[in-house]
Amino acid sequence: MVGGGSDAFIGAIHRLAANMDGQIELACGCFSINPEISVSSGKSYFLPDDRIYRNFEEMFEKEEIGILGGVYNIKNGQVDFFKNLTKRKKEDKWLANA
Repeated sequence: MVGGGSDAFIGAIHRLAANMDGQIELACGCFSINPEISVSSGKSYFLPDDRIYRNFEEMFEKEEIGILGGVYNIKNGQVDFFKNLTKRKKEDKWLANA
């Protein structure tokens, strides 16, 4: 997960909604642009220390992430969509049209 730390208004709602059907497990994350908030948030979500990241670049480098999405850019107030920031290959069936 990127964002949704203890300082984020909507983060708790997204975590609750994602957990409702039991299909998603929060396995790792960078929860804030503030590294201290990211670490404290990850600890409060009961993640192991080695799965809590201080920046999303490190998380994408170390983890097998399989999700496409968007991030709200606080600098310009727009949603920046990203795709294939994962270690998965473009040949993966669900990434073929990304």
